[in-house]
Amino acid sequence: MAGNRQQSRFIALVSSYDELKRAMSVANDAENASIVQVAKTMDSLESKAQQLKNAFSQLYLDLHIENGLKDAYTWLTRIV
Repeated sequence: MAGNRQQSRFIALVSSYDELKRAMSVANDAENASIVQVAKTMDSLESKAQQLKNAFSQLYLDLHIENGLKDAYTWLTRIV
């Protein structure tokens, strides 16, 4: 009895192999299309502007400019 069930499962698995290959092909095509779209988006002018903005923000954080600006504002406030 158990051998018959496993045989049925094996036959179902093998008969579904072509459908599996087709589904995998569709999934790969969709993934490739997504990769191309992301590349186009990353190459857009808006994206480049955002990348520049992010780079300046990171520089601001890396150089700890915030403390220097606070000190400058405090100094200027005392003068005025």
